[in-house]
Amino acid sequence: MFNKDIIGGRSIAKRQFGFAIVKYRSGEPASQLQCFIRNITCIIWPLEALITLTASQQRIGDFISGTKVIEQPPEDNLSFTAELLNTKITFQLILGNILVIVAGVYAKILI
Repeated sequence: MFNKDIIGGRSIAKRQFGFAIVKYRSGEPASQLQCFIRNITCIIWPLEALITLTASQQRIGDFISGTKVIEQPPEDNLSFTAELLNTKITFQLILGNILVIVAGVYAKILI
């Protein structure tokens, strides 16, 4: 779930429906780390939904990661597969995944 948008800032659903995650200020595609950080807040989904409905077009994850969602032309799944095969996963993303897993295990032990 945390890594669904790391390939060019677009998940499969975003590609099909014509959306993309970009850096807020420059409009360039969001980095893998930004997409990962943006999706960590799905843990507090009810709060995310409430703020999105009442405040603005950005989620909490967008504010934290410095991203926004824009409209782009839809793509087919073949372009996603080709991009996936050519993408290198960064060390920061791997470290982030490990930290989330460790935090989750620790939280479960505490509860």
